[in-house]
Amino acid sequence: MSRQSDERGRYLMENRNNSDPVEGSKRQRMRPNEVTVRFLVRIVDWIKDIVLSTGGARPRGQVIELRGRKHPSGRDIRFANILLVEDNPDIGADFVETLRQFYVFGDVVVHVAYGFETALSFFSTEEISLVIMDADLDDEEGDGVELTRRFCEQKQDVTVLANSSSAISNMKLTGFGAAEVLGKDPKRLRLWLQTNDPFGAGH
Repeated sequence: MSRQSDERGRYLMENRNNSDPVEGSKRQRMRPNEVTVRFLVRIVDWIKDIVLSTGGARPRGQVIELRGRKHPSGRDIRFANILLVEDNPDIGADFVETLRQFYVFGDVVVHVAYGFETALSFFSTEEISLVIMDADLDDEEGDGVELTRRFCEQKQDVTVLANSSSAISNMKLTGFGAAEVLGKDPKRLRLWLQTNDPFGAGH
């Protein structure tokens, strides 16, 4: 009887190890680490789809330093800290390039804000002397009209230039204190600077 019991025991052990290979492979595939990795990969792919579908992530703002030469007369430029509020990065880049070409003399810091809160932050932390303001921002927090109102109330000597493609929006900006209308035209900015900050120009 002892010999039969031993053989029966070995038989049961062998069948236990080999009877359900599918179930064993399932348990191996469902290890916690692998499940977590697969979940994270799906989340990353989902985020990529969102970013690509919206045309890419847009920065909130940036700071650009324009280094010019010292003016022969020793005179300082008028607008050393400029705030450019523009929700279209391509248009913003055109205006930054215009400022770069104009300010041959003097050091200028251009603070570019692509949204409402970023514009508020720059204005509250920097000594902004000139604001180039877009009116219709793609931002639920607020628009350029509200920014112009706040800026002119907080700092009466700040200069704001209305830079909207809409005549009505530009009228709103001038109504709250904007001094001039640019209308998204970088050439108008250059002409205005030649009159109002001539010591920055190279000619």
